[in-house]
Amino acid sequence: MPSDNGPCYLSSDLADYLQDQGMTHTRGRPYHPQTQGKIERWHRSMKSQILLNNYYFPTELEEQLQN
Repeated sequence: MPSDNGPCYLSSDLADYLQDQGMTHTRGRPYHPQTQGKIERWHRSMKSQILLNNYYFPTELEEQLQN
């Protein structure tokens, strides 16, 4: 999981969660947004897909996210 060095990404709760999920945490260089390119592109792709529709119930959004 790539991330910046924000305080929410340095917590022990996140470290525990990632370990439970079998994931590693890679931090990007400070003040170098290009290192965040892949995750930012993924966020943009997800956002463009989700904003195409209206979701009237939380379950509809959750189903779309899983798809």
